[in-house]
Amino acid sequence: MVSKSQESNFVTLVGRQYGGMPHGHGKVRRLSIHDSDHDGERPTKVEQHHARHGFEAMNLHHIRSLTTFQRNYGLSKLLDHLSEFKLLRVLDLEDCKALQDKHMRDVCRLYLLRFLSLRGTDVKVMPDKVGKLEDLEILDIKNTRIQKNVPLTVTKLSKLECLRSDEWLLPRA
Repeated sequence: MVSKSQESNFVTLVGRQYGGMPHGHGKVRRLSIHDSDHDGERPTKVEQHHARHGFEAMNLHHIRSLTTFQRNYGLSKLLDHLSEFKLLRVLDLEDCKALQDKHMRDVCRLYLLRFLSLRGTDVKVMPDKVGKLEDLEILDIKNTRIQKNVPLTVTKLSKLECLRSDEWLLPRA
């Protein structure tokens, strides 16, 4: 299935088990970033370098879905360019330790987002501009460092169907 999905350009997989960075893949629409954290192995310095610089060779402007199964290595550079992903509808950054509060302002500029998972990240701040994500249907902030700090603008998320959180108190509209 993985091979067929990649051949038809349904998904672009990045990670050690998929041979590192893809080459010559045209437009990337669904990007899934993996590592082998589960086996206790840290990536080599060469693999870390490819992860950091390999994204530059890919056409990322057409990404509609970004999912990470990689905790840290090489993601900082990609996350610094989140605001360029204007067509992004799904952003799944669960357990991504490279995500920082500074990236949240760019996340809140992804106006087409429908799904946003920050679960398990170290994010502490949810910017007021979250209310501008008018198409957001699912917001997952469980196990984050955001605590009872909900901007009033969250009440503007008229399409929000599912809010997964630990301690968020919703403001009265």
